[in-house]
Amino acid sequence: MKHAAKEWTYDYLLTPDSEQDEMYEKVGKQTISDFLNGYNGTIFAYGQSGSGKTFSMLGPEDVTNALAKDFNSIPEEITKLYGITPRAVIQIFQTINEYVSKGNECILSCSYIEIYNEQINCLLNRKENLKIREHPIYGMYVADKETRVCKTPEEIFEVISIATKNRA
Repeated sequence: MKHAAKEWTYDYLLTPDSEQDEMYEKVGKQTISDFLNGYNGTIFAYGQSGSGKTFSMLGPEDVTNALAKDFNSIPEEITKLYGITPRAVIQIFQTINEYVSKGNECILSCSYIEIYNEQINCLLNRKENLKIREHPIYGMYVADKETRVCKTPEEIFEVISIATKNRA
C-alpha cells in the first residue's frame, strides 16, 4: 500500500551551529512583542528527552545559576548563552519599565508548570496531576498551580531556578 507524500513548510531552519541570539530573533522576539501588544502568544518546546528543549528555552545550567544569583553582574560570555526565556524576560521588563515611567502601573505574575507523560505538574509548589479548568471571565487555566508576583527580572529568574530544580 502506497502512502501519499506529505509536504512540510518551515518558517526557519536553525542549524546546530546557530547562536542563541539568532534563535531568539527568529523564534521569540516577535511573539513577545505581539504579547506585549495584547495578543496571546505561545512558544512551545517539544521533543524527546535530551533533544535540547531546556537549552533552547533557558540556556545551559550556567545561565540558570547565574540568573538566580545576580542578574546585573552576569559576565558577557554567560549572557550570550541565554535561551528564549531569559531574553523574553529582558524584553518584557524593558517594556514594563517604559510603561511605568509614563505613570502607569503593571503587575506581572509568574507560574511554572511542566507537562510530562500527559500529566500537568506545578514546579513551584510540587503539586502533581493538576487539572485544566475554564473560568467564565478568565478562560482556561491550570487549577492549583502556584503563581508569584514578580517585580524584577531577578524574581522571575529565581522562580525559574526553583522550578528547574524540581523538574522530573
